[in-house]
Amino acid sequence: MDEHRELMDKVLNWTIDNMQCEKGYFYYQINKYITSKIPYMRWSQAWMFISMSIYLKSLPPKIRNHISMKIWFDLSNSPAH
Repeated sequence: MDEHRELMDKVLNWTIDNMQCEKGYFYYQINKYITSKIPYMRWSQAWMFISMSIYLKSLPPKIRNHISMKIWFDLSNSPAH
């Protein structure tokens, strides 16, 4: 996966910036005519969960642990908690 790291970073960052709402869930689709912001568990949340899990697992342990701690901290301090 290291040979595709730059592309993986670009896609993940774009997806988070453009398809994740303030509440944390991911939109179903964005296209030229419509944006579906319905948080389908099977189609958007599950695929993003597996994608982000694979991405994090591919990182070196030191970086992975740092990112995991930041995610945990952000989630534990979110307004929903």
